[in-house]
Amino acid sequence: MLKTFLSFGLIGILVAAGLTAYSYHINRTPGLALMSPAMLLIMCPPSIFLVATEHASVSGQVFIIALTLVANGVIYGVGAMLARRLLEKTAP
Repeated sequence: MLKTFLSFGLIGILVAAGLTAYSYHINRTPGLALMSPAMLLIMCPPSIFLVATEHASVSGQVFIIALTLVANGVIYGVGAMLARRLLEKTAP
């Protein structure tokens, strides 16, 4: 169970890191194709925290981004553990 949590937690952190990098790149490069904000929130619900980085100091931005990455990792890890537990109970 711990292996499932850690592996999917790492996937969640990587997804959040990629989407955060994408968001920062889009904000600095006008005219690029945009991803739907709804899709961003579905794939990384804590990305709503990134709104707070707009007027934050550099240390504040680092803290908020780290919080976003960890929160998304926990969401993915807990979701995977719950899905695994449900699938194990329904298996014959």
